[in-house]
Amino acid sequence: MFLDLYDQIRGFKSETPNHFTIAMGELIRTARIEGNLTQAQLAEKAFMRQATISDIEKGKREPSVSELLSISFVLRKPLVYFFPKGQAYV
Repeated sequence: MFLDLYDQIRGFKSETPNHFTIAMGELIRTARIEGNLTQAQLAEKAFMRQATISDIEKGKREPSVSELLSISFVLRKPLVYFFPKGQAYV
């Protein structure tokens, strides 16, 4: 599984938004809504700014590892939940 993910992101351009960041943002938004949280509430619990959550959900910004870990913890989802499946993103 790791090698498949590695193959997908190898050579990945960091320009945003892109298919990967948009798909990841949609997964984060879905989990946030399922958890009955507003962007402001998620931001407060994850020690982030609401504008950062907004940018991540729109795919305009890729979350750092520590940000994604915080989001994962607050939303009670495994980290891999937020990685889009089924498409190549290179």
